[in-house]
Amino acid sequence: MNKRVLIAAGVVAALGVQGALALFFLTRGDADPADEAGSDAAEVVSQRAIYHNLRPPFVVTLPYGSRQFMLQADLAVMAHDPVAIESVIRHGPLIRAEIISYLTDLDPQRIQSKDGKQDMLDGLTALINGALEGQSATSSVEAVLFNNLVMQ
Repeated sequence: MNKRVLIAAGVVAALGVQGALALFFLTRGDADPADEAGSDAAEVVSQRAIYHNLRPPFVVTLPYGSRQFMLQADLAVMAHDPVAIESVIRHGPLIRAEIISYLTDLDPQRIQSKDGKQDMLDGLTALINGALEGQSATSSVEAVLFNNLVMQ
């Protein structure tokens, strides 16, 4: 008889815990809508980075005095907002044309240094964001990154 009482008490305790948990989770959903809007904004900020490769790689010739250099840049863009990546994809032809124009105006000696490469990435980020703003895009990319960079 003691076993039956203990088993019954265990079942009643387990049902009580389940009921309390169900009540807790059901009443927790009655949050203020203003609080929900704030949590959505925090959720957008805490999203993981999204990357998009700008393929095919960009290949341009860079005149330098009597010589010519070939530059191949395989680039990617990074953003936390999926809307920014969708805008880059939607306006891809415009962005490609502007990147090619930007790359052909670079000084080959300057981009051989680490600072020159970073300036190039910063310039490309500003260029892409400017193109997106010109097309009334609501989001912007946070960075342009190298997948590969070759200059000969």
